[in-house]
Amino acid sequence: MKVENERMPESEPLPDGYRLTELGPLPEEWRVVRLGEVTEIGPARIRRESRDLLPFIPMSLIPEGGTIIHRWELKPPKEIRSGLIVSEGDFLLAKITPCLENGKQGIVKNIPGGWGYATTEVLPIRPKEGLLTEYLALYTLQPELRNELASKMEGTTGRQRLPKSVLLSLAIPLPPLAEQRAIARILEAVDRRIAAEEAWVRAVEDLFRSLLHEMMTAKRRLPPEFVGATRRVAPTTGGQTP
Repeated sequence: MKVENERMPESEPLPDGYRLTELGPLPEEWRVVRLGEVTEIGPARIRRESRDLLPFIPMSLIPEGGTIIHRWELKPPKEIRSGLIVSEGDFLLAKITPCLENGKQGIVKNIPGGWGYATTEVLPIRPKEGLLTEYLALYTLQPELRNELASKMEGTTGRQRLPKSVLLSLAIPLPPLAEQRAIARILEAVDRRIAAEEAWVRAVEDLFRSLLHEMMTAKRRLPPEFVGATRRVAPTTGGQTP
């Protein structure tokens, strides 16, 4: 859901049911809040039990333009030399360039044991009552917002990072929960479709690898009629089809 932040000309009247805010025209029932008012930002404070393997989320497994993080590496605790503690439902936002600009983010879902570690180059965000994580994840995907955050990064060229204080003071539009839930349902439907497509692609890739291996080891041959049909329609790149 895109929220337009451009102000309307003062001479142009607002539509019925809208009011002018610092973010531009918004529905009258929406509020403008600071992110720090409706979230906690920082590592989770949880009781950590001993385990042989712990999930670790590197930056490479955080999707670009994503909403859900459902992949991680399982490592012995001694192999995790640095990382932030994250828990189920945390929203991870990349804070380093160019990952922030590229939209690396996602909500931690179904992490083994309910918690684990993530790269230190993210900001874990946990919404309080009144803000749905799914709505926040969708809102932060807006290119205009990403550009605004990127303009406030600090540090040397190539290693710039977004300060936590910038997120805490960020003004966001907050719809009523009913509208946030409607947005979340759309988001979940899209995520299910993407997951189904990814599973289909993986199945096709696995089938192809298996078939190729069996053909290379003479365990399987394609039917002659299939080969003949393929040769008749295959384009030539030079010379005649044998």
